[in-house]
Amino acid sequence: MVSTMLAASDLPWQELHGNLRAFIGRRVRNQADVDDLVQRVLLQIVKGLGSLRDAERLHAWVYRTARNVIVDHYRSSTARRELASGDAED
Repeated sequence: MVSTMLAASDLPWQELHGNLRAFIGRRVRNQADVDDLVQRVLLQIVKGLGSLRDAERLHAWVYRTARNVIVDHYRSSTARRELASGDAED
């Protein structure tokens, strides 16, 4: 009985994980990065869930969070490449 309850309660998280993985995977090619970014999004969701004011906007908030994490990923990878190429010129 308990395992059935746990599996049922995990279902929304499993579904969200799969949806986020697909969403991020369409925007990021490296699968290791996709896994890392999904985890970052889920962590931000768990941390920020208490501050969500309108539960009806949960879906939009989750995907806005995902977009922001993707943008941060590309910004940081661009910054790393620029630093690496700048060091090579010195």
